[in-house]
Amino acid sequence: MCDELVIRLDGYSDTLLRNIRTFLQIGDIQGAEIIQSGCVGCLAHLAVLCDLVSRSEPNSKPRMDAMCDSSLERLGHLTQEMCFEGYTYLDLLLRVRHLVVPS
Repeated sequence: MCDELVIRLDGYSDTLLRNIRTFLQIGDIQGAEIIQSGCVGCLAHLAVLCDLVSRSEPNSKPRMDAMCDSSLERLGHLTQEMCFEGYTYLDLLLRVRHLVVPS
């Protein structure tokens, strides 16, 4: 069941990323920002879910870790140009992931 949710969230985040590009191409900056905010939440939750699945289902660990890393990488690219004021739920989600991963 979790694997299906991971697949759906990954597909949804890809759709959102494509939609951001489309909105930017047509010049709808506000629309792109709205979609971008939704995509940030989706990718952050996907990364946390992958981390949770990799812990609860050891056989899926390599695949889930790769998916988690991919989600965090896409999230990093997406948020490079964004300006956040104060702390958000995203900061909390990423901090949890940061504390979990050994250096």
